[in-house]
Amino acid sequence: MLGLFELKVPLAPRGLPIQVCFAIDDDGILNVTVEEETNGNKKDITITKENGRLSTEDIERMIQEAENFKEEDLKFKKKVKAMNVLNYLKNKKNSMKKKKNKINKPQENLWERPYEKPQ
Repeated sequence: MLGLFELKVPLAPRGLPIQVCFAIDDDGILNVTVEEETNGNKKDITITKENGRLSTEDIERMIQEAENFKEEDLKFKKKVKAMNVLNYLKNKKNSMKKKKNKINKPQENLWERPYEKPQ
């Protein structure tokens, strides 16, 4: 969690207009501002680089690892896409078989059946 603050809002119907603004400056500092537009109630928080956050070296290492695994990820993506197409085709084939069975099934002709008097 980067930060936490609470904006007290009086009971109101749904759709209360609240404006949220996120701004990141050149130093990587995140400013979050929340304002309730009906009464002007406003809160903000500033989130700076502190301990426990990723360092520039960590970020660079993670980017390099992502680039190293890019080819493997693309192969996996192709495989998943092919499996999804195969599943789709299997489902279509099965639904067509079901429809074909319904069409080929001989229908009972109700007009040729002898009349049965209700009891």
